[in-house]
Amino acid sequence: MNTKIHHKCKVQVRNEGMWPSYHPCKFKGIIERDGEWYCKKHDPVAIKEKYEQQDKLDEEEYKRKDEQWQRDIAMNHYCKNLTTEYMETHQAKTK
Repeated sequence: MNTKIHHKCKVQVRNEGMWPSYHPCKFKGIIERDGEWYCKKHDPVAIKEKYEQQDKLDEEEYKRKDEQWQRDIAMNHYCKNLTTEYMETHQAKTK
């Protein structure tokens, strides 16, 4: 007789209602970590990797915006004493 043991995911999931309550995750535990079973959604290693990847993307976005901000500051500093007429004539030449 071949019997498979199905483990339940360890995580307690919050209900959608107005008053918070929790129930066990309905998915099968397919990943074992430190003696506990998790589904794909609640696997702590996968969650950690997901957050690390998002942190990396956020850091790249912050760096890109910071560089743009520094360029804007430099341009504002450079252009603060220029007249509108001067800027318009030189802009027309660059087009």
